[in-house]
Amino acid sequence: MITRLSENKLRLLELEKEGGFVFHGSGVALDSLEPRQAYNFENEKQELDGIPAVYASDKVEYAIFMALINEINCPSGYRSGSGTIDGKLIFRASQDTLSQISEDASGWVYVFKKEQFQQRDNNGVEFISTQSVTPLERIQVRKEDLPQNIELFN
Repeated sequence: MITRLSENKLRLLELEKEGGFVFHGSGVALDSLEPRQAYNFENEKQELDGIPAVYASDKVEYAIFMALINEINCPSGYRSGSGTIDGKLIFRASQDTLSQISEDASGWVYVFKKEQFQQRDNNGVEFISTQSVTPLERIQVRKEDLPQNIELFN
């Protein structure tokens, strides 16, 4: 089956290929982004994840995943995760999470100059800025733009 990519996803993939940008995904349209505290959930317990910052990735698929799987598109709550294993980006979500995302669901991917951010880990795909940042572009993404390799879990 051949999947046709949307014009917006093609634009984002072109920017990713250029290599000079990082991407942040959000369910809300903003003019600038402020540093916020990130959290992880381990064993159903909320834990701090790093310092307050604007988090971004040099991988478009990561930002698209974050732009669409959130409290806006999943109002009954969501369970999802992402990361790298052996250098490969993986995505996970519960079936209940994915079933809440309607066909007209949307979110935003913000494009920033990579030089405004520092790489969080030596080999990771995450970048951070401890300063407020204004995007070069804000590109809308839709359900059809989600990564195709989302693994399901219970």
